[in-house]
Amino acid sequence: MNKTIFCLLYKFLGKNMPLSNSKFSLGSKKIRGYLANKILKKAGSNINIEKGAQFSDLVEIGNNSGIGVNCMLSGKVIIGDNVMMGPEVYIYIQIIILLKDWIYQCTNKDTVQTSLSLLATMYG
Repeated sequence: MNKTIFCLLYKFLGKNMPLSNSKFSLGSKKIRGYLANKILKKAGSNINIEKGAQFSDLVEIGNNSGIGVNCMLSGKVIIGDNVMMGPEVYIYIQIIILLKDWIYQCTNKDTVQTSLSLLATMYG
């Protein structure tokens, strides 16, 4: 089957199924795991993709790892073995790269320090 079909199935079916540990999970852990295995660049064994998780097809996830409820992974994210992400974790690779490029474009040391201080204030 085409990867697009699996993406649509995940978006409209898998993503909205009950939580994996729910009393009436309806096999949601297995279904989301199967769909993720067809979508992701690399998917290990015994993965757990929770309800509402969103990810790009560039994501790699290792063995015995999971993506928490309502997480969003954008860009090339590599999750190793035995990693469990909590709920609502957001990783945007593109934004980090843009900020990094913006900082490196600053040639004056004071400007770089001010930029880093501003980013620390904005993003805690």
